[in-house]
Amino acid sequence: MFRRPLLGCLNSVWKQIQDFNNPGRFYRPLWTESRYEILRYLALVPLARMDFRLDMHSMVTCSDASTSGGGICASRGLTRFGQIVSSGTLRGELAESRRELRIFSVGLFDGIGALRVALELLGVEVLGRVSVEKSPEARRVVEAAFPNVTTVLDVEMVDSDMVKKWSGDFSQASLVLLGGGPPCQGVSGLNADRRGALRDVRSALFAHVKRIESLSRTHFPWCPVHTLMESVASMDPVDKDAMSQDFEDEPWRCDAGTMTWCSRPRLYWLTWELLEGEGVHLDRSPGHREIQLVAYHDLESVCKPGWIKLDPLRAFPTFTTSRPRSHPGHRPAGVNQCSVEDLQRWCADKYRFPPYQYIKKNLLINKKGDLRLPDAEERECMLGFPLGYTMNCLPKGQRKGELHSDLRLTLLGNSWSVPVVAWLLGQLLSPLDACPPVTPQQIMDKLLPSGEDQLQPLLFRQPIRPAREASSGNPKSLAFKLGNLVSVKGEDILLTSSSSDQARFHRLRASVPSKLWKWNIVSGWKWTKKGDHINVLEMRAILTALRWHICHQQHIGRRMIHLTDSLVCLHSLTRGRSSSRKLRRTLSKINALLLASSCQALWAYVHTDQNPADRPSRWSGKRLRTKFRNA
Repeated sequence: MFRRPLLGCLNSVWKQIQDFNNPGRFYRPLWTESRYEILRYLALVPLARMDFRLDMHSMVTCSDASTSGGGICASRGLTRFGQIVSSGTLRGELAESRRELRIFSVGLFDGIGALRVALELLGVEVLGRVSVEKSPEARRVVEAAFPNVTTVLDVEMVDSDMVKKWSGDFSQASLVLLGGGPPCQGVSGLNADRRGALRDVRSALFAHVKRIESLSRTHFPWCPVHTLMESVASMDPVDKDAMSQDFEDEPWRCDAGTMTWCSRPRLYWLTWELLEGEGVHLDRSPGHREIQLVAYHDLESVCKPGWIKLDPLRAFPTFTTSRPRSHPGHRPAGVNQCSVEDLQRWCADKYRFPPYQYIKKNLLINKKGDLRLPDAEERECMLGFPLGYTMNCLPKGQRKGELHSDLRLTLLGNSWSVPVVAWLLGQLLSPLDACPPVTPQQIMDKLLPSGEDQLQPLLFRQPIRPAREASSGNPKSLAFKLGNLVSVKGEDILLTSSSSDQARFHRLRASVPSKLWKWNIVSGWKWTKKGDHINVLEMRAILTALRWHICHQQHIGRRMIHLTDSLVCLHSLTRGRSSSRKLRRTLSKINALLLASSCQALWAYVHTDQNPADRPSRWSGKRLRTKFRNA
């Protein structure tokens, strides 16, 4: 069944199919309504013809609806970022070296999945992924980026039977990679009340890393098992010795501040050897091992337009969790280093971070002289995560205000520096031919749009500033390539990481970047009838956009891309039907237009804050904007 719009006339049939799940006779008569639907469906069979040679239209449309009105926008060309992406290649267009090594990765205390992002940065093929994490917000972030992930709620739940099941599910694995960052609250030097690695209940969980490594070696006897464990470098020597004794090796100290714009001194325990190379210096002094990674990273590539670091000669201090409060905490770190002005900024920000973070040289400044701390998106870029990576930590309706912002900042404060971890993993995987050899500079270059040549990584990592460099590319080429990133249903565009297998279903969709195109407002209008559900209004806006495409622009017999920020409408459109009677009426009109015009619509998701049609959908006042004014 390629013409899914035809499924919109089989609503009673689906209900009857589901009715067989209830106890009763195995043979049941057809309902009257089901008979009528089957007859109508047989009459519509001539419309089931599917033309695989339909031309892709270069224009992309988007729609949005609010309780007051609706809006439509249409693309009028590519931005510079869109030109760069349109020049990206699809898998299969270029010859690729075949790598037999397939990795099964397990993230213990996984947080927001920095280990998996580092593997993605290296372009390693990941066979399977398990994320062990308690925080539901962190789990949402990982699931949004990597839909095929297997989630475990607590590290103490991982036992022999569970690891044995993993070995059966991922029996084709060539290497098992464990990565763990045990909670550091009990050992961090910023915590004046720290109790130590063995006495603190949270920090004592580090012992599970070697326990699960032992279970993995038992149940994956055919492939090597390697482990990476990370913790803060500010811990006391006693805690460091306790963790080293359990891991049976000494750690490497590494500060990401020599490679990125965020200082992050950490200890890394590894089960593989490290080698010096370009941009790498290893200090193997007795009782102390340290890695220095040196690379250049453009400061403007991690700061929003109009802002720059006041002191560009040093990295930002270590990012910590965000904890707004009405009074300072116990013995705040760095308070003696702060001036009165710094402490006033600290107080005005509700004492969110340690006071040394508010020192003037650690802030961003604009042309007006305003000062501020880096926000969540800038911290994502400095830590090596894609822009907007933590946006999905809360459901769509809760992504506004301080709660959402503080939660994103906290998740990033608890995470790893992705470029450092990527270099460490490259030392293991490059000799095994799982990825090409990489230097620190090559890793930092991969964080920029110009550092990739494949389409999916370019979509995965958007620039924080508008791209400056010009590139060849045309809207039709970009639309064609996006049309090849469809889901298994063939009706919607599903963005996934290039190193993951295609997901059958993605509950938390990745957004198609609207900044790929330049936009014109086509229409903005008010609803004449109030009180309808927002999902019904969103579907009506999509219907209006489709009518403009087909009736006003005469786009007949074409493939076309349409963006919407309603997941409810998106899933209904990809199935061609809906169980909601309120949506069904408008959905039937959309299906009829698609079938009668021989068009195929490819539906794609765009975040609400990136939807260009959000503005015209909220036009208010007595003056109504001219409909289809840019038609």
